[in-house]
Amino acid sequence: MTAARDHLRRILAWAARKLVRKYLAGQQAHGGRLADKPGMLRNLTDEVLDLVVYTQTLEEQLRALLSDLEPDRRSDGPPISIAEIRGRLRRIVIARESD
Repeated sequence: MTAARDHLRRILAWAARKLVRKYLAGQQAHGGRLADKPGMLRNLTDEVLDLVVYTQTLEEQLRALLSDLEPDRRSDGPPISIAEIRGRLRRIVIARESD
């Protein structure tokens, strides 16, 4: 179970860092007092819908990359280079340098 616990610790540490950074940035940007903010259900609904869009978009990006890696499916040009793969993965994974 050590590997699973280590994995869980990494997940929790990552989530805590992200949550604290996002929460404090939101408090700064929106004047604090989140507990008193009206419209939380609407905000949550909007965030959930964004999550659906982001999830589907990520799946499409990854499937397109995988498809381009299949030699029999790539008939429109030369094989994809490692540099191109790396660049496409960077665009998918790294949105901002601060993340």
